[in-house]
Amino acid sequence: MKIIIGYILSVSVCIITLSCKAQSKLQTDFGEVTVNNSDTTMVNKFMAIDFDKYKGLPVGVFLDDINKEYLKRFFYEGRPGYASFLRTLYSKSLVIDVHVEKYEYMNPIDKEYKWDIEKFRKEKLSKIKIRYKGKCIKGCNKEEVDR
Repeated sequence: MKIIIGYILSVSVCIITLSCKAQSKLQTDFGEVTVNNSDTTMVNKFMAIDFDKYKGLPVGVFLDDINKEYLKRFFYEGRPGYASFLRTLYSKSLVIDVHVEKYEYMNPIDKEYKWDIEKFRKEKLSKIKIRYKGKCIKGCNKEEVDR
């Protein structure tokens, strides 16, 4: 009896482990992407968003509409002391980048790397990009896919 219970537990652990590491395929404008099942729901949700409706609106409108449960949010520095865009990590693999063309409220230059997110939320959104495992899967030009 103990052997049977041990076997059932072993098989159950194996099935659970394999299902957690399972993956699905997603077709994008730039080709097929393999997505971990733990990210599938979030990736599909973000892929369904019409990014064009947010262009020219305050960044805060977009940030309020998307999922607030993220791992980390920070300003990405294109060069030292310059906030190029806002990056939000939803998992190790899933990232959303929010860009503005012209800063009107927040000063993007700060040698101490202390930018004001509330001022950034007022900026007019110009571009949104979704990245998965380092590749841009939505919102990019062809040249930007692997950068």
